[in-house]
Amino acid sequence: MSEQSPFPEEDALEDEVREELLLLLALAFLNASQKIVTQSFVRSDFQALQDRFRSEAAKALPQLTSISQRAAELAFERTPLPADTFDTDFSDQRYQQLVRNIFNDNMQYLLDTNEQAFIRLQEIAVSRGWSDERFNEYLRKFYGLTPKYIQTVLSLEDALKADGVSQDKINKRVQARIDQLIEWRISLASELIGTEVVEGSKELTWTILGETGQLDTQEFIKSWRSTIDEVTTQTCLDSHLTTAEIGGFFPNGMKSPPNLNVLHHCRSSMVIIRRN
Repeated sequence: MSEQSPFPEEDALEDEVREELLLLLALAFLNASQKIVTQSFVRSDFQALQDRFRSEAAKALPQLTSISQRAAELAFERTPLPADTFDTDFSDQRYQQLVRNIFNDNMQYLLDTNEQAFIRLQEIAVSRGWSDERFNEYLRKFYGLTPKYIQTVLSLEDALKADGVSQDKINKRVQARIDQLIEWRISLASELIGTEVVEGSKELTWTILGETGQLDTQEFIKSWRSTIDEVTTQTCLDSHLTTAEIGGFFPNGMKSPPNLNVLHHCRSSMVIIRRN
């Protein structure tokens, strides 16, 4: 049985981000792919496709900014001192920059992977002798998949054809697999962004409190806390209870969860503790 997280307030904020982004990213992939007209799309149009995806996804920025401020307020409660002893300027431009950096980094990762998938699909098109129109049909259907996922879906399609399955059933089963893979991809991206915004905003708040002398950096440090149960990843287990200086890096190289050395569904958070 999974253990309940010791930080339900952070979980609630991350859930808000995830729910918002799941919808926005799904629509972004769908609306971008609709730009592909199979009879007229040329490969130089791919950048416009990417730009449309990013533009649609950027609608999440106001919500991410709001979540960041609420997470910054939670940072006060994650110290051993009374929350009302702290004060910080939530209009500090570093909060807005933090959110923009998180959004841009994650979008760039998605866009880069989309481009790698595009290149891989072109290679497959050459090896299979597809016409431009057939390539466009597959691009419209596969946009949002990773290169590995493209191969997975094509292998499924080939196996179903070899088994003599009707084209109608092949189409339905292939589309179901595509939907499942894209949903997994955007679910992971949504969770990572949520954790980065919430925990990164807490970390920035503590850094500002340390800079302004409201939090004694000689007395207090950060502590990484992971939810521990039968599904906890090794990455989270390795980081659990590790510590870092306020404003500094944990042994895993991160200033705050998630540990991006391994992309995973991270259930970690942070608190401020006194030095031993």
